[in-house]
Amino acid sequence: MEFNEKLMKVLNHWVHHGEEHVASYFKWAKEARGKGMIDVAVLIEDAAESTREAIERFKEAEKVL
Repeated sequence: MEFNEKLMKVLNHWVHHGEEHVASYFKWAKEARGKGMIDVAVLIEDAAESTREAIERFKEAEKVL
């Protein structure tokens, strides 16, 4: 398998699993918020948004590749 093919598979993997992680982060943030842990929830939500941004960069890399 050529490097480009391997890289495309890795990028695809990161996108797929990243989206799963984002969903999990928001789930946990919601639970933390429900327990009154607002500061923790906000930080987890911020991490989720950062992960979404990373996923977008991976998608852009796939297009360029």
